[in-house]
Amino acid sequence: MNNFFEKISIYMTLLSKYKYIWGKKKYLSQTIWTGEIFNEAIDNAFSRYLTSSELKDVSLKNKLINDVIYCYYKYDAIPNEYFFLNFRNSSEIIRKNIATNKFRDHVMINQVGLGNEGFEFFKNKYNCYSYLKKYFKRDICFIKNDVDKNYFIDFYTKHYSFIVKPLMGLRSIGIHIINRDDYCGSAEECYQFLKNQGDWIVEELIEQHNELSLLNQSSVNTIRIISFLTSKGFNVFKAYMKIGREGDLTDDVNGEGLNVIIDIKTGKIISDILEHKSNKHYGKHPDNGITLRDFQIPMWNELLIFVEEVHRAIPFYYPQVSWDFALTNSGWVLVEGNWGSLTFRDDDIIKKDEFMSFFD
Repeated sequence: MNNFFEKISIYMTLLSKYKYIWGKKKYLSQTIWTGEIFNEAIDNAFSRYLTSSELKDVSLKNKLINDVIYCYYKYDAIPNEYFFLNFRNSSEIIRKNIATNKFRDHVMINQVGLGNEGFEFFKNKYNCYSYLKKYFKRDICFIKNDVDKNYFIDFYTKHYSFIVKPLMGLRSIGIHIINRDDYCGSAEECYQFLKNQGDWIVEELIEQHNELSLLNQSSVNTIRIISFLTSKGFNVFKAYMKIGREGDLTDDVNGEGLNVIIDIKTGKIISDILEHKSNKHYGKHPDNGITLRDFQIPMWNELLIFVEEVHRAIPFYYPQVSWDFALTNSGWVLVEGNWGSLTFRDDDIIKKDEFMSFFD
């Protein structure tokens, strides 16, 4: 009897897959959850995750395209997640329980009732800063309209160097540092130069804690905290550290940045090093040879207290946030909050039942 139901289950899965294969051309031209054209997103994922020999294998690529389409519509996995979250090599039982970012967003929209206001809160850095200003603990101004001009001129006179970020930016794209001597312009000229290129958030540089600077001096090496605040109370769910590569300005994991897992109870690093872009694992920092496993994050208990305070300061119900924090010699500061981003590593994949356990 059990064998009969297993055969029926396999048959239904195959039937479901063929539905997407038959409509492949239509699906590939559609826009997916991330705003990308499906076919382009698949090409980008193939370039990132397939070997040179796999890229030449037309038969394999066609099979993968069929399965990527199936997993997107069946399990909400975008092409990058198909590889990074290991849908490629997982059974249907395991696939059903993998928490993708689209799954997370559906929960936040349909179950939590989070509307556009909620999503815009973190996507637009101005909104986030306006409400959580005191937790940033540094000078910040904006270049968005003429009202901001006098604030920027005052900021410019106080800070020799500063960092500028696109107001609606993602993945550290467009971030750069301006030094007044290198720029060789007045405050008004600098303002106009930036304004002509778009909307910006301009920040005083973070001088990170001496111990964290040793891990990579060119970047501010931040702590990613995934926290929940629901009717079940406040919980820190996951903690990671992001470390930059030698010479890089940011620690962004979507580039060549590195990350490690932190034990929430102790604040110690408990994993090897992952380079997200290449999916390579290292025992030591690939540039400076420093071993990160067992490294103790300074002032860890203070960070856990700080995270809860910041999360509770959001002016409406926002149950799950992925935060980035930096440690200075004076204590913890908020770098930013992120409206998306769940799984950070291929060896620490977040499950749906784990995510939903924080909700009633």
